[in-house]
Amino acid sequence: MRTEGDADDGRLAHALWPVPEKGFRVLRVIYNHTRDPVTVVTAYFDNEVSPP
Repeated sequence: MRTEGDADDGRLAHALWPVPEKGFRVLRVIYNHTRDPVTVVTAYFDNEVSPP
């Protein structure tokens, strides 16, 4: 797993996980890390990213 900051919004972070059950496609989860509890904004398989 790796994380990246959002280019447009400093409150958001992107977590990227390769999923073995899906042929190691990368699941991108965008979340707001400044909220308590952390809030997931969206999650999707990102075809533009190769597995970390």
